[in-house]
Amino acid sequence: MKSISFVHAADIHLDSPFVGMHKLPPELYKRVKDSTFVAFRNLVNYCLNEKVDFLLISGDLYDGEDRSIRAQIRLQQEFSKLQNANIRVFVIHGNHDHLAGTWSHIEMPENVHIFGPEPDLVEFTTGNGMQVSIAGFSYEKRHEAHNKLNLFPQPAGDLKIGMLHGHDGTSQNHFAYAPFTISDLVQMPYDYWALGHIHTRQILSEAPYVIYPGNIQGRHINETGEKGFIHVEWTTHQQNITFIPCQDIEWRIEKIHISDSTQPDELFQACKQLMERLASESERLFLRIEIHSESDIHPSTLLLIESGQLLELLQEEDTINHEHFVWIFDIKLFQTQTTEFSLAHHPFLYSLEKVIESADVKHELEPLFLHKKASRYLQDVPELEYEQLKSEAKELLLKLLNR
Repeated sequence: MKSISFVHAADIHLDSPFVGMHKLPPELYKRVKDSTFVAFRNLVNYCLNEKVDFLLISGDLYDGEDRSIRAQIRLQQEFSKLQNANIRVFVIHGNHDHLAGTWSHIEMPENVHIFGPEPDLVEFTTGNGMQVSIAGFSYEKRHEAHNKLNLFPQPAGDLKIGMLHGHDGTSQNHFAYAPFTISDLVQMPYDYWALGHIHTRQILSEAPYVIYPGNIQGRHINETGEKGFIHVEWTTHQQNITFIPCQDIEWRIEKIHISDSTQPDELFQACKQLMERLASESERLFLRIEIHSESDIHPSTLLLIESGQLLELLQEEDTINHEHFVWIFDIKLFQTQTTEFSLAHHPFLYSLEKVIESADVKHELEPLFLHKKASRYLQDVPELEYEQLKSEAKELLLKLLNR
């Protein structure tokens, strides 16, 4: 039985700046800066080892519109490996690496097809005689607000693939780039929709397949867990869809619960035990520890947390190894307040809390992100970031209450 094997990846974000992490130890910062390249190299090596027919990259190959020479050369080198193995590459550019950006252009190998600003179709036959059609388009500018699905060509062949970097309308924390609905895609004559833009892995439909693979490397604490790509093995009668992790560094959040009797050394030991357990589960990990308490905290323990001493002690515990580390980059305290200390008993702070809860942060910020000049200096707000901002604002109110 004839089959097609391909990899679907998206949101590579090569040369991501990792804003706010320059205070890391130098060797760790270098590892973080290189993590998107390492993850991409892992992806390419997988394609080579599995001898796939082609690779799809559904947008945001680069992190910025001013693609660095460094990123382009390293990308060219990886694509050349695929060319030597007769593996085709199909790329669409998204909001981060749109076609209107300014950069010094470096030619990519002949096996790489980059779709232009209008939906186009590429047809070819694989080595075993199966006919494939692939359609897609790249963003001409950063904010592509139009639904272009009606411009997609009619495909033909054994496997018909649509590539789209856009927003399906279900995620409240993304602006409406190249908007579409799942019903739009399902009604079109395509077998597989290779989506990009949302950094969380999702299968939106199985008939046809409509899939976000997520990004290949988490870049901050809102992108936790394994990151990677989708490997598809396709025949006319059966399809195998497999997620393959390829991240170089994993981001994770872990909780520790304490009581009013928890002493500073007990908390420190609990954190150390957590680090030891996680070291056996993940080779390279950036960790946020959330400390939760449903009662007042022992004063010495509270001081250890709020002064930053606990974080410093735990970072000293990790003898940094390039190939294996658990780095505690943040500690957050979550303390449940009793009724007598409730914000409801303080009218002014209570009214501020209600303003925070009802605020539509995304709506308020949208004009700024859509502004012709301002938008080029802004990065997209990561998924879940809006709710986190509101949560942190409420935490500040509670701290004011306790002063």
